Amino acid sequence: MTVIVGTSAADEQAGPIREARRLAAGLGEPLHVVHVYSEAEFETATTGEDGGARAFGEVRADAEAVAEAALRAALGDASEDGGVFEPPVEAVGLVGDPATELVEHATHADASLLVVGGRRRSPVGKAIFGSITQDVLFEADCPVVACFDAVEDD
Repeated sequence: MTVIVGTSAADEQAGPIREARRLAAGLGEPLHVVHVYSEAEFETATTGEDGGARAFGEVRADAEAVAEAALRAALGDASEDGGVFEPPVEAVGLVGDPATELVEHATHADASLLVVGGRRRSPVGKAIFGSITQDVLFEADCPVVACFDAVEDD
């Protein structure tokens, strides 16, 4: 089994990644730090800097690099721990609907737990923006831990 944590960017997801690592260590399970490029981000990313098309695998590798950067920002460099994170940590990059991809990855990895971050929102903010965290809470077949930060201004 595996603990999965979804991340959106290195600068705002330290809390959920740290909590997921703590939980994974307590359960004696590996941790997957997952970043999902949305379909809109994918379309933007499939055009290379030179104007040429980029392969799906390259874009997925970019998403994995975002997950890796979030991991490093939250937990530091593994070289401080002798070159290995404990428990074992893997950065995963996916492309598609973020909530759907997180839930599907959790199913595929036989996740014992799925950790997601979020921002508290006012009722107006929820109605206008929706919530990946909310979708994951409703769709996941495994237990979900949601870590929230401060309330956004509308």
